[in-house]
Amino acid sequence: MLIIPAIDLQGGRVVRLVRGVFSTETVYHDDPLAVARRWFGEGARYLHVVDLDGARTGAIQHQAAIHEIAAEAAKVGAKVEVGGGVRSAEVIEELLQQGVDRVVLGTKAFEDARFRQAVLRRHGDRIAIAVDSHSGSVVTQGWTVANVNASTFHDTEATFVAALLNDGARYIIYTEVTKDGTLAGPALDGVQRMLDQVAGKAQVIASGGVGSIEHLQQLLALSPAPYGVIVGKALYDGRIELAKALALAG
Repeated sequence: MLIIPAIDLQGGRVVRLVRGVFSTETVYHDDPLAVARRWFGEGARYLHVVDLDGARTGAIQHQAAIHEIAAEAAKVGAKVEVGGGVRSAEVIEELLQQGVDRVVLGTKAFEDARFRQAVLRRHGDRIAIAVDSHSGSVVTQGWTVANVNASTFHDTEATFVAALLNDGARYIIYTEVTKDGTLAGPALDGVQRMLDQVAGKAQVIASGGVGSIEHLQQLLALSPAPYGVIVGKALYDGRIELAKALALAG
C-alpha cells in the first residue's frame, strides 16, 4: 500500500481543512516546496497536491508552486499527482508537461462525461478520478455542494463509479468527505465498498480520516488492501511518523 502525503495549497500556504470546509483552515507552512522536500527527505515516493483555491474557483491558482514541487520530485526520483481546479484538456497537458505524474479530476470528470472519456482515452493511467462521497452521494466544486445543501447532491457514488469503470478509469481516489481532516479513522465500509465494486478493474486510493498507525493497519486489513492511502493532518500534527507508516505499508 502506497503512503501518499498530502500537500493542500490555499493562499500560497500549506494548510489542512476539516471536512473540506474552507473556514476551518489550519496553516502548517508558508513554503510548499519546503514541505515537499521534507516528505521526500523522509522517504515519500509520491505526493498528493491539491490546489484548494483552484477547486473552489475552477482554475488552478498555484501554478508556480506545483511546478517547483514536480521539479523537486524529478530530482529525487519521486512522483506527484495534482488536482483542484483542473477543468480543461489544456490544463491537463500543461501539468503533464511540467512533470506531474497524474492529474486528478473531480468536478469536471463528474459533470462532463464526454470530456472524461476523451482524457481517459488520451492519457490513460496519467489520470485519476476523485470520487468525493458524502454518505454515498457524490459532491463537487471543492465540496462546497456538501456544505450548502444536501438536496444539491448530484448522484449516487455507485452510479458514478460504474460509469468510470466503463470509461476505462485506472485510478480512483475515494474520499468520504465527512471523515476528511477529522483524524477519527477512515471510512472503512466505504473503502471496502469501493474495492468490491471496482473488483480489480482500477486502483483505489483511500483518503480521509487517517489519524494513527492503527488506522493504516485497518486499511491494510481490507480485502484487498487499497493501492494507496493519502495521509495529511496526521503527518502534520505528528500523530504518524512517515518513516513508520512507510515501513508498515511495505
